[in-house]
Amino acid sequence: MRITFWSAFWALSGLLVSPAALGGVAINEVLFNPIDGEHGDTGLEWVELYNSSSAKEDLSGWQLYPDGIGYFTFPNGFQLPPGGYVLVALRRSGADTDILLHHESPAENMGNSSGSLALFSGEPRSKDTIKSFLRYHKPGSSERKTWESAAVETGIWQASTFIDISSINEGASVCLKQDGAAGGVDKYRSHLYSAAAFSGDRSAHKRGRRSIAPLWGPSIRQ
Repeated sequence: MRITFWSAFWALSGLLVSPAALGGVAINEVLFNPIDGEHGDTGLEWVELYNSSSAKEDLSGWQLYPDGIGYFTFPNGFQLPPGGYVLVALRRSGADTDILLHHESPAENMGNSSGSLALFSGEPRSKDTIKSFLRYHKPGSSERKTWESAAVETGIWQASTFIDISSINEGASVCLKQDGAAGGVDKYRSHLYSAAAFSGDRSAHKRGRRSIAPLWGPSIRQ
């Protein structure tokens, strides 16, 4: 079942995601195909998480899996406050902060035409620990959908569905239109980011939402 990008998850609260899945820490946004920099996509990809609950969440030992590039384990003691965001920079080194972490070890970048992301509250990784899942795909491409079955079994995704990225330009992220807020998410949308140098400055964020992405530079709504 294909879900076109601009109508993606129009019935998410009733069709794709169970009420129990709404709220808490979620994969809020991902940039998987940035505008190439000096080293192509390397060091420019990122994943943003958002805590929509009213309580802080201890992410010690939680794991984020951008499909095919390896698991990122959140450091001991890392807490995400209510309404808080954290950006995980992929294949990039640097000093970790309360809003920015680095997944330095991957040897590959995320897929530009197909991919998925899964967030787990720890090990063993299974339907019992998966907390958030997102899958994007361009029809005709080789599929990358590790952990989809676990997400389906726990009720946070529908089998064989994906965000159709056929019309998404290079440099555009996939994000929740409403920042993971309890009560349902209307749809996904895209934002186009520049390939400006990494600044680490919250003021670089220009799209009118409270999130911290991108830390790489200004954005232009697509």
